[in-house]
Amino acid sequence: MVKQEEEFDRYPSHDVLIEAMHDFASPRIVAAMSIVPRDLFIDGRQKNARFDDRAIFIPGYRGKSSVSQPKTVAMMTEALDPQPKDIILEIGTASGWQAAILSHLAKEVVSVEYLHKLAHKSKKRLEQLGISNVHLVVADGSSLFTVPGIFDKIMVTASLPPFMHQDLFDLLKEGGRIVAPIGGVKGEPCECDLVVLSKQDDQMIEEQRMPNFSFVPMEGFYGWKNFTRYAIATFGEVFHDKISRPQTSTETQPTTEQEE
Repeated sequence: MVKQEEEFDRYPSHDVLIEAMHDFASPRIVAAMSIVPRDLFIDGRQKNARFDDRAIFIPGYRGKSSVSQPKTVAMMTEALDPQPKDIILEIGTASGWQAAILSHLAKEVVSVEYLHKLAHKSKKRLEQLGISNVHLVVADGSSLFTVPGIFDKIMVTASLPPFMHQDLFDLLKEGGRIVAPIGGVKGEPCECDLVVLSKQDDQMIEEQRMPNFSFVPMEGFYGWKNFTRYAIATFGEVFHDKISRPQTSTETQPTTEQEE
């Protein structure tokens, strides 16, 4: 995921970077971030930017996946409000950094990644760190087929098309919460509002909306590619129907009733 900023803060060390996150999250969230150094999830020459407060694209996956911006991670995790007994679904594992942070705040984390090779690499990294309560699954996170109402919280780390799909909402327990970027702002998939939704009396309630974010687009069946195809096809049908409809005169001829 990416938070778009033309300028970003650069810090001299991991500790100073994480200390700055107190402006965006509570002490327990910042403590979890401090346990899992971000540079462990950054490869090669990208490590030069490990203390920058910006997203870093994962080599080979530019435009598809990134190591998240620390400020965005702090804000999303704070909005999710993970609790020690929570079972959390994360859609979009990417490097695994967000899942690793959540592992210190929740009971169990199920993290779903669409890209197979990236998922394998992230799973290996989490295992090397001794994190055992993150269960990484390779699947289409936009269209999960599982038992409804089993997750306390859901975090989505790629921009959804401008609607919340019902299947995703159904995975929440009553009283649960979703934090997700809703794309399509300014007509672009990556331009997003970060939205916090809760499930109350089986209804979707919007609790908070934060503008001016940018995330990589959601892949998969309910991702942006299919949404765009559907939108184009729908527009095409409407347009074709409009131009092919016979023209009718605005003037009507008077009618007379005939006697039998």
